[in-house]
Amino acid sequence: MYRRGNRCHASAGPQQGERLPPKETGRQETLIASGGKNCCLLALAVSFAGIHAQAQIGDLSLADAQGKIHAIGELKNHQATVFLFVNSECPVSNGFCPVYEKLHRDFAGKGIGFFAVYCQTDLSPAEIILHGKEYKILFPQLLDPKQALAKRVKICLTPEAVVVDAKGKTLYQGRINDWYAPNGKRKAAPARQDLEEALKEIVAGKAITAPRAPGFGCPLPPAP
Repeated sequence: MYRRGNRCHASAGPQQGERLPPKETGRQETLIASGGKNCCLLALAVSFAGIHAQAQIGDLSLADAQGKIHAIGELKNHQATVFLFVNSECPVSNGFCPVYEKLHRDFAGKGIGFFAVYCQTDLSPAEIILHGKEYKILFPQLLDPKQALAKRVKICLTPEAVVVDAKGKTLYQGRINDWYAPNGKRKAAPARQDLEEALKEIVAGKAITAPRAPGFGCPLPPAP
């Protein structure tokens, strides 16, 4: 099951596996099932720009698939850091892996750090390593099975990108590009590379033109 938008709240909802078709309402709101009681609300008529503008990741440490501990709050070695929330079983997320590879190739040498974040609760480090090899994820793959980082930045679907500065302040959050519309319709080719444009502006020392962009993808599994 896929879901659109990226603002989460707890609510009684459909059972896992059940789909909810788009609901026609004057407020343009759609409640999408995310399995069990976790749901995500998308209000298309409301701009989310700036909701997390002052949010900071803070003091948080996660292990990567190789067992190395990364202190997420220690970001001073990079001008900005990209956290790509991925799901090894989500076809939408896997479809973006070539884009992740290109972004890493284009920006890793320009002061931008990259992490892939796996929030699946039952995925072993060996499985994550295998996924990284298969999809050419050439940067650290973080394990977030308790979804500590996902909760900190209010992620509820994959794929989604969060870009933070050296102090952990969120600069950009949302989709990778507009390949998928918020209603789930896939274009033949994306017209706007949202994450790439944000990184170009960061490298150039400019303010990010569009710091938020709602995405579409697979819901996070229920947190343990």
